[in-house]
Amino acid sequence: MDERQTTTPPSPSEGETPIHTVRFQLDRDTYTQLNQIFLGRTRKRRRLTTSLLAIGLSIVLCLVRQTNLPTMVVTLVLVLLILWPFSSLLEKLILRMNAKRSEALSPAHLETQSYEFFDEGFRISSPKTSSFIRYDKITTLARSDDYIAMFISDVNAYMVKGECSDCGLPALTEFLQRKTGKPIENHRTK
Repeated sequence: MDERQTTTPPSPSEGETPIHTVRFQLDRDTYTQLNQIFLGRTRKRRRLTTSLLAIGLSIVLCLVRQTNLPTMVVTLVLVLLILWPFSSLLEKLILRMNAKRSEALSPAHLETQSYEFFDEGFRISSPKTSSFIRYDKITTLARSDDYIAMFISDVNAYMVKGECSDCGLPALTEFLQRKTGKPIENHRTK
């Protein structure tokens, strides 16, 4: 069994009331914003890699065809001018496809999620499962326009809809930063 989660969550101290609570239903927007955060975290590296690959292949093609230098420069500029807008459109398409796939694969799809935040960690409950995660298991905090993502690895995160919290998104963000000691990554998603 994974040490981050248990099927029977440890109870906070008897009678302890949550500091903050959030209750919301997972929907396509949740998955879209999570995927936007994932893409945003790797966007610069992906675009640099894609650009270098395109430039490298263009140079090789120009050398094989024995293209003169001015034509080679024009070719490289055109490749970059086409690549940047195309990569942005491709990214949006991939985002939609990933959100739709994530939504279809998620066991919690369209279930109501309840988060209870305590001093030592938070409990997430749905009709089928319940888990308690300690704050020290959170590796990264990221915030989109409407959600806070609490990453427990590079690819796994718990999403919390800020507007559904009892204290609002700014206060919940500050609380989680204080409890985890992690800076917040801001990702504009709209």
